[in-house]
Amino acid sequence: MWQDAPAGGSDVERARHTVAPESNMLDWLTWPADQLLRIGGVVAGWFFSEDATSSTVVQMMFATLVLAAFVALLVFWQRLVEYCRSLWKTR
Repeated sequence: MWQDAPAGGSDVERARHTVAPESNMLDWLTWPADQLLRIGGVVAGWFFSEDATSSTVVQMMFATLVLAAFVALLVFWQRLVEYCRSLWKTR
């Protein structure tokens, strides 16, 4: 269902405020990618200046490393929990 702007505005104003429901779905689909890029930017900022010409490439590299670490955590989550539980049982 389309959401229209309130009556009384110009056609341009209405067109600007018209939102398709698919855009809401895209918001939650792109949110994890935005977070990965932000984290990659923070980590890249520890090592490289933001003014450096290669900062975008370094940011993407660190974002890829963060993504790989996150996927590895998801894949090995059960084993990691079992390992931690085995360490606590021996105490």
